[in-house]
Order: sequence, then structure tokens, then C-alpha cells
Amino acid sequence: MSKNSLFFSFFLVMMVAIIVVIFTYQKSVDPYARIADFESCSKAGGSIMESYPRQCILKNGLSFPERVVETECRTKNDCPTDQTCINFKCTK
Repeated sequence: MSKNSLFFSFFLVMMVAIIVVIFTYQKSVDPYARIADFESCSKAGGSIMESYPRQCILKNGLSFPERVVETECRTKNDCPTDQTCINFKCTK
């Protein structure tokens, strides 16, 4: 075997080994590891419970409640369009 074909064979074996390691590693990584809040859970396809506050539940059982920020108001115009002003707080 010539030096070139030996080098090419070695290079090919190393590339295959690297690809196998990458695919094996990707399968072992937890797909939910980067999910830390309601928004990221929702984007990842978690189930949304219609409760107050809403909750997002992943297939592995983890749940993330939606963070609700109450806004003070004096009239309905002070609130977002999907809310109304009751007792000086914007509510749905």
C-alpha cells in the first residue's frame, strides 16, 4: 500500500468514527435540558393547560407555570386589549 492510500484510509476511518460519536452523543442528550420556563416549554411543543396561570407540561412530566404580571390600572384603556380593569388591576 502506498503512503497516499494509507493516509486516505486512516482519514476515512477517523471521519466515520467522529460521525458515530456525534450521533451517539446527540441521542444521549436530554431534549428538555434547555427548557427552563413557560415560553421555552411552549415553543418546544409542550401541552398547555388552560388554567390560571396557564401551565406548560412536557412529556417527561415537568411543568412550567406562566408568569403573570398584574398591571395596575384606572380604566380599561390602561390594560392590554385582551384584559379589563377590575379593582385597579388588569385581569382577563
